[in-house]
Amino acid sequence: MTLYETVTPIHQSYIIRLGEIVYERLQLHKTTDDELIQMFSQTEDVQERIDHAFNSGKAIGSLETETYKQMYETVLQQKHQSEESIKQAYETKLDDYRTKYETMVHKNQSEFERGIERGTELQQTIISEQKSHLEDKQKLLEVYQPKHYQSMKEKGDQFEDKISNELVRQIDRLAYVTDTSDIKGSGDRIIVFPTYKMMIECKNKQTIKKSDIEQFCDHYETDFQNELYQVALFLSFSCEYIVGKGHLVIEPNRDKLVGYLGMNPDMSNSSKESLILYFLSTVHDIQKQTCPVDFKIDWKKTYQDSIIDIHNDILYLEKYELPLVESIQKKHKRKQDKLQEWITLFEQVKLPLPLEIQSNLGTEDIFIDKLIKQFDSNLTVPKLNWKQYLIDTCSLDEFYQKFLHRKGMTRERILTRFRELHKKQWIL
Repeated sequence: MTLYETVTPIHQSYIIRLGEIVYERLQLHKTTDDELIQMFSQTEDVQERIDHAFNSGKAIGSLETETYKQMYETVLQQKHQSEESIKQAYETKLDDYRTKYETMVHKNQSEFERGIERGTELQQTIISEQKSHLEDKQKLLEVYQPKHYQSMKEKGDQFEDKISNELVRQIDRLAYVTDTSDIKGSGDRIIVFPTYKMMIECKNKQTIKKSDIEQFCDHYETDFQNELYQVALFLSFSCEYIVGKGHLVIEPNRDKLVGYLGMNPDMSNSSKESLILYFLSTVHDIQKQTCPVDFKIDWKKTYQDSIIDIHNDILYLEKYELPLVESIQKKHKRKQDKLQEWITLFEQVKLPLPLEIQSNLGTEDIFIDKLIKQFDSNLTVPKLNWKQYLIDTCSLDEFYQKFLHRKGMTRERILTRFRELHKKQWIL
């Protein structure tokens, strides 16, 4: 009994299937009947062929398995390398994005800080300008607002001080003023001219009474007899009409002169000073024509007092006023530089300048300098149609085109500034 006959039908089906596979592997289906009979008549040969087939299949399977294993490992390695490459590329790109982000944050932070700084500067500038405007308005208020005085002496002193060396030297450069307000009956000021003396009585009250005039007359009559001075003047700072005399009177008193001047209380201080100067100049001119010059004058003392006063004035100017002028000039230069910076910033961001800046005559020189910087140093400009020539040659924008056609913007003005900046002649 064969093996096939001893097994179950299921086994028998697999034996048949396996036999078909082996039969096909041995290529027996391609042999002839005779070859097949002969082969199976030699049992050992069949067994060898079967063993050979199995060994060959096993070798081929092992080779294929190894090949597939190597292919798998190669693919796995390539995948790993690809993943590493992708990871490295991703990290590189991530680092690049991180660098760009940090750069952008730093730039934005710098721009923010610079914006804060410029905003602070602009705020300080605005505050400073507002403060300056308030101070100017306060000064105007002080000028036009009635001032309250602690005493009548303080009220009088303010106007008596208007009779100063600076004022009278506009009439005669050798004249000077002496304060006699503390000397009873001698007036408030004595003006000493080279050939005569002038007494000034100052009143600063709303109403001039008849008793004020009588007292003034008593004083100058006594002083005239004693030859203390040759001219007596009565000045009223807050009463325009002087009782019995009027607004402005100059009258002779034998060989002397007496004058009265009343001023409107609403007049500004500068107007009052101008009126006083005119009045004193008129009296001085009349006195020079009528005054005898044979009385004795201490010329030595006059000259000594004059030169000392001038020297003292110079010292005062050097100590108090010149430093103030220098400070104002430095402040003006700083403001100009700051204004140029802001104009440049406006041009960089292409922001139109405020009309107040464009129309301000004080900024014209700044725009002329910026305009000249656009010119070639060897620029040749014709006399005819020179504005249009500059517009076309330098490709000037709309602002500078209008600037050139502004009233007072002449070729000579720009030429002069060009010479100052370049220290050379403009080729015309």
